[in-house]
This record gives sequence, structure tokens and C-alpha cells, in this order.
Amino acid sequence: TFLIGKVTPYTIEKSYGSDTYGDLLIELAQIFACNCFFNEDGNLVVERDELDANKGSQWDFTTDEFNYLGSGLKYKFSEVYNSVYVIGATINGAIRKYKAQNNNLLDPNSIPNIGFERVYVMEDQNLDTDELCQNLAEYWLKRKTATQNEISILSTTMYHLNVDEIIVLTDISLGLERERFLINSYNIPLKIGGSVTIDAVKSQDLDFE
Repeated sequence: TFLIGKVTPYTIEKSYGSDTYGDLLIELAQIFACNCFFNEDGNLVVERDELDANKGSQWDFTTDEFNYLGSGLKYKFSEVYNSVYVIGATINGAIRKYKAQNNNLLDPNSIPNIGFERVYVMEDQNLDTDELCQNLAEYWLKRKTATQNEISILSTTMYHLNVDEIIVLTDISLGLERERFLINSYNIPLKIGGSVTIDAVKSQDLDFE
């Protein structure tokens, strides 16, 4: 419902044969800094990002229950940024732009904690307002910050889980005790009784500036 009445800042054009409807939807979602995915019922969902703290857990995984089959942490420190700078169109001599910075002391990779700013720069001449630049910068800063703590969880098939929702994991062997993770993807096998892979990132709502 968020996109109802919205007008894109430019006409989205795709090529027959080389592009898909999926490419069009992804670009549309990115313009307005939205998440785009298929939910557990197979329906296409395009929605605005919301605070993870407001989301309840869809499942609490522990090593003591049969749904949890194991997991592995992935560290990608080379892909972590604490600042995102979006540069848009130049209109009447003024550049549309916005820089979102992570200055939150709770995050070990924030600018104050590591002592320097690592900037991810995005340029899109189709962004014709500072608001569009700000929405995109804040959207990607959250994801660039979360990249440092990725996890891949193996579980039994659980059809109610959904992308962009919260799960909780307790696995002392990994140093995790009731740690909240945000689901990035959920791969369901075609065969009956197979295990699923849940790719998620550590949930954290930081006070970006």
C-alpha cells in the first residue's frame, strides 16, 4: 500500500528479452528504499523498512529443540561501511545528495569507535530530491552495518518464517544467547521433509545520523 499514489522521478525502461518483471520491481523498490520479496504464501511484497525493535520473533531457535539443525557465522569485515553517501541529480546548479553516518557508540564499527569514516558512495542521477537520497542512504547504511554479522542457519522446514522478520538464536558454542537476527532469505526445498537454509544478519536499530 505504500507505493499507491507514488510517482517515480523518472520513467523506468526495460528491454524485452534481456530484462524481467523482477528487474523492474527491484528497481521500483530501490527508488523508494523498500524491501521487495515473496512471502511465505508466495505473494509479492513491497514494503518500507521498519524498526527491527518493533518486530516480535517468528521463532526462537535453541540447540535443545529439534527444528534447529546447526548454523555458521560469516564475517565480512571488508564489506562493512559506517557511512553511505548518495549523490543524485544536479538541478539548477544544486546537487541533490545526502550522507548517512553511523555514530552510534553501541556499534563497534561506528565512526567514533574505529576512529575513521569508511564511506560507501552511490551515484544515481535519477534521484531528484534530497529526500530520495536520504531514504536510500539510510536504507543501505543499515545493511552495510549489518554485513559484519551474517549467519546461515539450517533448520527443519518452517513455512511461517518470512523475509525481513526476526528470529532469535541461542547457541552457546557460537557465543550467541538469545541473539536477534533479521532474515534476509529463506530457501525452501522442493522435496518433502528436506531442511531449509536461513540467511540472516544481526538485528540492530542504530541511531544513524
